[in-house]
Amino acid sequence: MACAVALGGGQPCGRPLYDGETCIFHSTRVDKDCGLFEKEFAVLLDEDHRHDCSGFIFPEKVRALDGQAFPGDISFRQAIFLGAGVFVRVQFAGKADFTGAQFSRADFTEVQFAGPAVFSRCQFMGEARFVGARFQDTVTFHGARFAGPASFAQARVSGRADFSRSEFAAPAQFTGARFRAGVNFTSTQFHFKVTFSRARFADEAYFSETRFPSVDECHSETGGDMTEVSFERPDKVLFYLIDAGRMSFLKTHLRRVDFKDVTWGRRKNGRTALWDELRPERVKDYAELARLYGQLRNNFEKEENHRAAADFRYGQMEMRRLRAGTGGAISLFLQRHCSLLACYKWLSDYGENPKRAGMWMFGVVIGFAALFSAGGFATPAGFADSLQMSVAAFMLQGELVATPLSIFGRWLVLLEGILGPVLIVVWAMAAARSLR
Repeated sequence: MACAVALGGGQPCGRPLYDGETCIFHSTRVDKDCGLFEKEFAVLLDEDHRHDCSGFIFPEKVRALDGQAFPGDISFRQAIFLGAGVFVRVQFAGKADFTGAQFSRADFTEVQFAGPAVFSRCQFMGEARFVGARFQDTVTFHGARFAGPASFAQARVSGRADFSRSEFAAPAQFTGARFRAGVNFTSTQFHFKVTFSRARFADEAYFSETRFPSVDECHSETGGDMTEVSFERPDKVLFYLIDAGRMSFLKTHLRRVDFKDVTWGRRKNGRTALWDELRPERVKDYAELARLYGQLRNNFEKEENHRAAADFRYGQMEMRRLRAGTGGAISLFLQRHCSLLACYKWLSDYGENPKRAGMWMFGVVIGFAALFSAGGFATPAGFADSLQMSVAAFMLQGELVATPLSIFGRWLVLLEGILGPVLIVVWAMAAARSLR
């Protein structure tokens, strides 16, 4: 009798039975002989043509993988690692296939993969560490699930990387990772914070329908950290149907990066805002935020998405206003709230709101009419005459109204004659922008 468990190619295992049903490798007994397991595994590695470990169940205390070098292709398809699953500094010279494997914990720190690495549909029940791993060929984690923390910090991937439809149920780290070819995060789910800070993408990167942590999951914290990320071919980077409401892009160049159907954060006035502005930290780099808003504005203007471009232009102008403040508290307040840029905001939302500019025009005409009626004439006059006087002054035609004026009235005509053209120009600019 021999073990009938099917290996990767469909043929039966054929090894001697250990527990009456399966061999030592496929036995489900938790108390199986670790010494015998390691001895038989060493024999297997000496057989160049039988590096098929499909369905093997590695006991918790087995250390047969420590420091190994696999000279050819090896398969761990559907294997179960009850222990730490330690592969630290292991070298895989050929293809390493872990499709459907299960890990209690996995440690691939500084592992060298010279051939393709396949981790499709793997189950990582505990921590998964790929820190400093080197993938010289393609690597795929398609459909993999990470129940514990996962770290790919400082990993290097020379071939294409596929994380599509994978799921991260705990924090994930890609800090300082280098992707020299394309990388795919299509439909990947991140339920906790994911960090890409200082990562480098040398070719295309797809974040299509990628799920980043929602507001309910990360509350006031950053859900997706993309600070100082390098997109070397930004025209091949796509963010499509994602929620960027809790994503940070500080010190990342976003010019020509494609954002389609992205959900951003919102200001109290309903306009789009970056999380880096909305986050609760009191000290912010307004110059950096203005740069980000400007790059996103340019992107959407090139796509002729004028509505989105208007929101990012508003953000850019807002950051310029806020960064202008220097000196003490009073000076800071005056520069931020009483400067020409601040007035431009109050009058028309930086030229993006013709309705507000129109309301200011209407309010100035009515307000000055009331002032004329109250004390602008040398002799009493009705409100109709005052309104006529106000409209004429607003249009720089005050001299056409033959109405006797007091000194106060003449000063009102002069002041309204200054405000009128300014408001007309502001309204015209805002109206022109709204018609694009």
